[in-house]
Parts: sequence; C-alpha cells; structure tokens
Amino acid sequence: TNLAIGEFVDWDIPSTSSADNNAGADISNRLVWQTGFGFGCSDNTLRAGAIGLLGMGYNSSCINTTVDPFNLISDVNSVYLYPNNGFVGSEVYTLMQTSPYAISGTTTDRFSLMTFDNNATIGPTDTLFIYTVLITARTQGTVNLVSDLNRADSWFVNNILPDCTASCCVDRGNVDNIVGPGGPVDVSDLTYLVNYLFKGGPIPACEEHGNIDNVVGPGGSIDVSDLTYLVNYLFKGGPPPPAC
Repeated sequence: TNLAIGEFVDWDIPSTSSADNNAGADISNRLVWQTGFGFGCSDNTLRAGAIGLLGMGYNSSCINTTVDPFNLISDVNSVYLYPNNGFVGSEVYTLMQTSPYAISGTTTDRFSLMTFDNNATIGPTDTLFIYTVLITARTQGTVNLVSDLNRADSWFVNNILPDCTASCCVDRGNVDNIVGPGGPVDVSDLTYLVNYLFKGGPIPACEEHGNIDNVVGPGGSIDVSDLTYLVNYLFKGGPPPPAC
C-alpha cells in the first residue's frame, strides 16, 4: 500500500563538458528528456534521450494509454542520486513523491525521473504492468520525440496489447460474453468468473464485462470484489452491475 513506483535514468547525453546536460518535459505527451550541451564534433544540443510512458494496466489484457504519470522530473545527480558519492535510495524516493512536474534549469550532470503512481496499492494476487519507451536522438534534438513516442505506442497496441480505451463493453457482468436467451448476466457468468479467478480459466474476452464493480486501477480490474458484487446481484437482491 501507498507505494511510489517510477523509473529514473541517469542519462549521460554527449556534451562538450563531460556529462553536463539540459532537460525538459512535455506533460501532455508524458515525456521527460535530457539534451546535450555545447559543440563537439557535432551540435550536442541536438542529441537527446527521453523516457516516454505508453500506459499501465492492473491484471490487464489491454493497456490504458490515457493514464498520466504522477510526476516528471529532471534534476541534479549530485543532490538527489549521489549526494555522498554513492546512490541514496531515500533521496530518490522522497523526490518521487514530489508533485507534480519540475525541471531545474541547471546545466549539469543530471537524471530524468518519471513517477507512475505515488499511492499505489497492489493486492497479493494482483500484478501491475507499466510500459515505457526509451527514445534517443543523435541529430534531431527534441523535434521528433513526440512522433517517436506515438510510433512506439501504435506499434505496441497493434502487436502486444490492445488499447483499453477502445471499449468492448456491452453488458457489464456478462463475463462469458454471451448475449441472447439465458440473459446477459446469469449463473454461467458466475461460473466463468470463478474459473478465471481460482481455477486458471481464461480471462473474459471483454475485460470490462468481468470488472463488475467498475473499479479500475489499484486493486485490479477483475478480482474477488467483482465476484462478491455478482453474487450479491444474482442471489441477494444487490444492485445490478453498472452500465457500460
């Protein structure tokens, strides 16, 4: 409970002066980056390294591409990562809980940090999936970072996991995805859910149908609370599953 979960990269983008870098962030596109400094064999300001968030999911067969990170930060290594010439985890963890977006203007040896969630609760049977992309540029600077992120996102949802925001939900609670005689929500849906949760059965074809209590995020999309909700509805006069 109350977990801060994130990723930091100690980028050392080539610069005229050792590892001195500048930084920036694009909040709307969930990107934080560093750029080189000065001129060497080429314009080092056109060299860049970035972290981009593709999406997250709890126990998911799809990816939520609209979730925003808790913060985007780039700051000084000597202050936060290695204040005494050694890595200090507590310094990083404190910084991860700083809200929401902060890019210091110092040109120096620095890092990039993206905190995905600052208050995560992960149940004992839940798994949190977070998908990011690391982007580098040698001669284009930050110009193409957003388009590179969009290309990565498009490849991911077409080859790895579909986008959760593309809803498949028709009747929430219709776990077995059968519509027609017998009713969209009945005992066969309860059986399907029990098999999935406790017997290694297949995940519902439409995950939203199995997310009966309509809770998305920490704690998982499909869990025992959905089973309880369905039992209450079918046998104890509880409320029907929320509409899609």
